[in-house]
Amino acid sequence: LGTGIIISFIYGWQLTLLLLSIVPIIAVSGIFEMKTLAGNAKREKRTGNLKAPLLIKICSTLHVATEAMENIWTVVSLTQERRFESMYVEKVYGAYRNSVWKAPFMYFSYAGCFLFGAYLIMNGHMQRPVGVFCGL
Repeated sequence: LGTGIIISFIYGWQLTLLLLSIVPIIAVSGIFEMKTLAGNAKREKRTGNLKAPLLIKICSTLHVATEAMENIWTVVSLTQERRFESMYVEKVYGAYRNSVWKAPFMYFSYAGCFLFGAYLIMNGHMQRPVGVFCGL
């Protein structure tokens, strides 16, 4: 680990400082995510429901879409397209809302670091940021 940090400082000290400052944030978000997942697992084990809530919502969404597509001529003849569309959107939105809030912060912080690395390259402050990312 120490050698990797030294190599990273040699290749680009600005990007290395940014990455090292984000490491504690990534660690805290990882701990928070693991506690959340452990809490969900305990709750599911306690209630006896072994299926994940997100999986149930995705399956119900697929059920609505499959039902509409298998019976497309009946849906069209009864002019129920809007009804099935609203049911599908309602179920997709529920699964989407749950998954968005559980998206890890880690990916956004990495994206910010890559953006800063691109900025350093564009302004001529760094030639090869790959050494920084590989070192850390």
